[in-house]
Amino acid sequence: MLRTLLIDDENPSLDKLEKLLAHYCSTTVQVVGRCQTVESALLAIDTQQPDLVFLDVHLGDRTGFDLLAGVPDITFDVVFSTAYDTYALRAFQANAVDYLLKPIDPDRLRKAVEKVQSRSVHDRTEYRQQIIQSVDNQQRRVGKVSIPVGSGRVYIAVGDIEYCQTDTERGCLNLYGLREKKMVENELGLKEIKLVDNVLGRLTHTLDEFEKSLNDPAFCRIHESRLINLTYLKEYINGRGGTVIMTDGTELIVSDRHKANFKRRTQLGSF
Repeated sequence: MLRTLLIDDENPSLDKLEKLLAHYCSTTVQVVGRCQTVESALLAIDTQQPDLVFLDVHLGDRTGFDLLAGVPDITFDVVFSTAYDTYALRAFQANAVDYLLKPIDPDRLRKAVEKVQSRSVHDRTEYRQQIIQSVDNQQRRVGKVSIPVGSGRVYIAVGDIEYCQTDTERGCLNLYGLREKKMVENELGLKEIKLVDNVLGRLTHTLDEFEKSLNDPAFCRIHESRLINLTYLKEYINGRGGTVIMTDGTELIVSDRHKANFKRRTQLGSF
């Protein structure tokens, strides 16, 4: 039996789905909970450990994508449901994610459950990666970036990124926010307040890949290994390539190769 959680912000929709499952999938599905908010659903996922989640795209003023973005590790299959959301449908189709259109057709519901049941361990792992990709795409659409962490993933606002820089030692891409004031110990062993780097997250993407995925006019390439958010640009000091000074005082070199494009972007005010 598939331990199944139903998530929808409308109680009549939950009633209808539960009745359909009881009638058409009673031998394969055991409903272990019903939720109408992101908060209650996160708690239920943690306590019930479902095998399958039926998830409505729209949950009040939030979305099913917001819910999944808050799950540290997706260890269950998901079947989305939506009345009609053009972008969501494109995302599901692009990533081969299961979905049902409302009003839910009993035959499609039964086939969706059978599909979940028939997946091998390998296929299930692959499918859950496709779900994560759909969430990442949706979060990027609303201005967020997915960062892998030990327990799963976190999402940061694109607007919080001051600059990005390739980290050749770690073989990753570092995303920096505004520097933070912290109490540190100097070489004399005395405590003092200093501005320290604020690494928001690290990605395995190359800078080229990340720049293309952002597709955000606020970001400008200033170096082969560096991309800045022009929103935080304070000053430019001319030179062979030059130097930019960000609002928190961070100084970054502009390469000769990228100088012309940087000056064109900033002189036009195209950000």
